Amino acid sequence: MPTIAQATNRLVPGDIGAQYTSADEEKNGAFPDEMKKETAEIEPMGAPNSLQKLFTDPEKMLKLWLIGETKPNPFAQEQKDPMDSFGKFMQAMLMQTQTSALTNLEETMERSNRYTAAGLIGEMVDIETDKMTIASGRKTIENFTVSEEVDAFSVEIKNADGEIVYQNMVYNPGAGINQFAWPGIDNEGKEVPLGEYRVSISLLKKVVEEGAPPRFELLEHARSLDGAEIHDKVETLSMTDRDVQFSYEIPEGLSELEYASVWITDSKGHAVHKGELEVKSGDKGVYSWNCLDAAGKRVPEDTYTVQFNLKNGNRKMIATDKSTIVRVSGKVQGIEVNESGETNLVTSRIKAPLSAVKRIVSENGL
Repeated sequence: MPTIAQATNRLVPGDIGAQYTSADEEKNGAFPDEMKKETAEIEPMGAPNSLQKLFTDPEKMLKLWLIGETKPNPFAQEQKDPMDSFGKFMQAMLMQTQTSALTNLEETMERSNRYTAAGLIGEMVDIETDKMTIASGRKTIENFTVSEEVDAFSVEIKNADGEIVYQNMVYNPGAGINQFAWPGIDNEGKEVPLGEYRVSISLLKKVVEEGAPPRFELLEHARSLDGAEIHDKVETLSMTDRDVQFSYEIPEGLSELEYASVWITDSKGHAVHKGELEVKSGDKGVYSWNCLDAAGKRVPEDTYTVQFNLKNGNRKMIATDKSTIVRVSGKVQGIEVNESGETNLVTSRIKAPLSAVKRIVSENGL
């Protein structure tokens, strides 16, 4: 059975950034003010905290240095140069203080990025990147809001025959936007057939009565961000949305240019796809990849790099310091945070870092 960690990615205020409502702002204050407060409060923890305070008290700093650094050592061949020692002492203290402050700053920026990413859910975005992680097509993602009175939520998924194929309970979800992702497996971890499934998410309240074990009662069915109730909601599990289309812009000023070869490599640098186009300098177009390798097998989820090699009429490489711009557009279905703390947007086609988003586009985008 999948664990809760595998099945859900929770977004809560103060954690990884919930979607704030006007009621939240009235209670907690507008988010920009909250960010300013958190940034202003950044200071080193533990020992570096006391070091930071020393910078405002030169007398204490001097005493500390005199005690620890200027005592004569009768066994040393060379005695310490007081000024050199004091410079190193100052540098060490400053490094400790800055390192701690930067750690706190990075954590604050991560929270800000997650908050921003949550606000893009449901939007069509234009992503400019030559590296993309192909997201699994066997996945449905539900984003819904949870109030403070909710103590848990349950998920039930039925097949076309009305049989329950998957159930799960998530406790203490936290107020704000919550996210549930189902990778198309049953409760034994086996992949279910592709097709239509009905998803229901129930918001529950914990009830405790004397002399009886705790139980959960239904408050209401969850509602998606557009307000629609998630109860017997039909979702299609398919692999078709793993095809990737990306737009390209060939650089200007290349008079010899006639062809471009398109290479796609995996995270280990192995080529999995090659194509060729007839192009001219300044061309703009769309390139499609069905996510199959040279042997016709569907590639696994991984980070892939797209590279355009520009060539002349003899199909020889053209020497240039200009590169082809690669963009992908897609509707944001969810967000996730990778092991390095970077916030990724998840579309029906790819995963890409928040930093790669260039603009929000219309539904008629690529």
